[in-house]
Amino acid sequence: MASPLSRPDTSPRGDGVADDPAYDLGQGAGFYVDATQAPWAPHFNMESYIVRDLIEAVEAAFPLAPRRSIFGHSMGGHGAMTLAMKHPPLFRSVSAFSPISSPTRCPWGEKAFSAYLGADHDGWRRHDAALLIEDGMAAPFDDILIDQGTADPFLQKELKPQLLEEAARKAGQKLTLRRQDGYDHSLSRRALGVTVTRSPGLGGDDCAAPSTSRSPQWRPNRGMKPRELFPRAAPYR
Repeated sequence: MASPLSRPDTSPRGDGVADDPAYDLGQGAGFYVDATQAPWAPHFNMESYIVRDLIEAVEAAFPLAPRRSIFGHSMGGHGAMTLAMKHPPLFRSVSAFSPISSPTRCPWGEKAFSAYLGADHDGWRRHDAALLIEDGMAAPFDDILIDQGTADPFLQKELKPQLLEEAARKAGQKLTLRRQDGYDHSLSRRALGVTVTRSPGLGGDDCAAPSTSRSPQWRPNRGMKPRELFPRAAPYR
């Protein structure tokens, strides 16, 4: 039985939403946290959007069974892993393509967390996939699958998948990291075999995407855009 795929946006957007000229902060780069700092806090509530608003909207619109998985790419891979580990009753499995493995230890993450969460580095830990695995938070999942291209230009400076492996070894957690020779940061589009709309987030398609099993009676309404299908599913407060 096929399952529907929900591909949410990477941040709130709009004229009244805070933004930054850089591509790696503000609109397009919400980092799947609930911001606590000005000017981001009023709208940047991406964790609540994914684990509450989006799921409620999708499951109200379609006759779905409550069997969900979550995956993402790059920033979305970070989001998928951290949200799954912090909310294990919501998801049965978690995987990622080229994820930001430890945002507390890379320039992208340090910049975003400083802006959205403030200077308290202790509070950053609960949004770091490698550190959550090290703390045993991945225990509800029998395996975490990661695919990473070896030709990814962000591999060493930003993504650092070896930190996930090290954390899994410390915690006794099964984690499967598949290094794909010759693939760059567009690995997710090639692996999924689909054409997707590029977003202005980190490297492109940085969504954390929940997938939910559905009943055989469900049929997609191909004439409607996602925002028409789910008008309530927007990360605004």
